[in-house]
Amino acid sequence: MDSAVITTLQNDPTLQGLLPDGVFWDSAPQGAERFATVTLLDHEDIYMFEGKKAFEIFEYIVKCVIFSTSGSDARKAATQIDALLVNRALTPAGYRSVRCQRLNYRRYNEPDENPDERWQHDGGQYEIAAVPTTE
Repeated sequence: MDSAVITTLQNDPTLQGLLPDGVFWDSAPQGAERFATVTLLDHEDIYMFEGKKAFEIFEYIVKCVIFSTSGSDARKAATQIDALLVNRALTPAGYRSVRCQRLNYRRYNEPDENPDERWQHDGGQYEIAAVPTTE
């Protein structure tokens, strides 16, 4: 599932234009100034009465981070992330069907070493429900 989320974001030309440094698992490399991160917060297996796995729930924080005094581009990138993930059918290997929804929204900025410069963070917590094909 992790790869499906990251690949979906990496392959979108609009998001590539807004975040040219890329999409990364947990953290970006040093020197990146316009990027997105994907972090797994939680995972749950849901079983049926027969002991077979009915589906899995994945929760991710997906956010963009942009070095800028304005939050405008960060808002655009977060809106594009929503368009790519919410109510879209991801097709990860090993799963039949997937549903994705945003659970909450997060937006904040933090000062850089120079207090006149800012890092804009914009994104949210996403829940993905998937039916495994191996059970």
